[in-house]
Amino acid sequence: MSPLGRVLVALDGSETSHGALLLAIELSRQYKSELILSTVVDHDAAIVAAQSPDGPFMGFDNIVEHYDASAKLLLTEAAARTSAAGAATTTMLLDGRPAVAIADYAKEAAVDAIVMGTHGKSGLERMFLGSTAEGVLHLTTVPTFVVHQTPDASFTPAALPTVPEFGRILVAVDDSDPADAAVAFALDLAAATGSSVLCCHAIEQGQFFDKAARYGYNPAPLLADLHGHAAELIELKTRAAKERGLTVVSVIVEGNAPDAILKAATDQNADLVVVGTHGRRGLQRLFMGSVAENVIRNSVLPVAVVRGARPGHAKSQR
Repeated sequence: MSPLGRVLVALDGSETSHGALLLAIELSRQYKSELILSTVVDHDAAIVAAQSPDGPFMGFDNIVEHYDASAKLLLTEAAARTSAAGAATTTMLLDGRPAVAIADYAKEAAVDAIVMGTHGKSGLERMFLGSTAEGVLHLTTVPTFVVHQTPDASFTPAALPTVPEFGRILVAVDDSDPADAAVAFALDLAAATGSSVLCCHAIEQGQFFDKAARYGYNPAPLLADLHGHAAELIELKTRAAKERGLTVVSVIVEGNAPDAILKAATDQNADLVVVGTHGRRGLQRLFMGSVAENVIRNSVLPVAVVRGARPGHAKSQR
């Protein structure tokens, strides 16, 4: 069974949204995914747009009709591209606050993943997805592929640039449940296509060396112990991968964790970065782990964000 049988693609007409569409097409090719193309029109925001600065109503029905027509055109053009690429495609026009609407529909449709760009634009595009990627990441428990890099300038309806297949998947590993979920997701992706998995653990060395200098002890033995612990951690987390016959490479790096992970992805020629983030409740759900957030913001590669344990993977992959 494909780990990405149904994929929700959130579109807003921005450049990074085009990049998300290209990634979705590649997912459909690699994993035989059904693509659900979606965009959001916030009708409550349309009420505000329908009023002049002085307050008189300027025609709500006309404004909504205009935004709905633009959204449907966006979906129609995107569906033509995905269908031409051979992907099974449906479309869905959503209403409401974009982040909430996308997260709620992802749950309702029981999709296996969400694909979206990191930000939208201004003007009309703000009525669709807007800059809500971060909001979706806070609200959903569905693995989410985030595209930050602007696609090739040659992107046109007639000539789609390609994105690389996920031959080498780098997953950030630490001693946490979100990391377990990220590893499980990366292994499922790799198993479906025979990809290599690069398990990367970052040793945060900034405070480590500062304290060594302050207290006058030799940091070398402790650093060696940390490398040994990192190797044991990766071995533990990837035991299931070897049982499945997957190729696993251990990557241990030092430095600021987000920067070190992204540098490792470049050095190892990775095609995708997978990170886990904490599935919190209440007020804490407004905050992602700082490592995940910084990787998402700074990566030129697609990043798959996995929040919490996935059904059927909570303990079995540990």
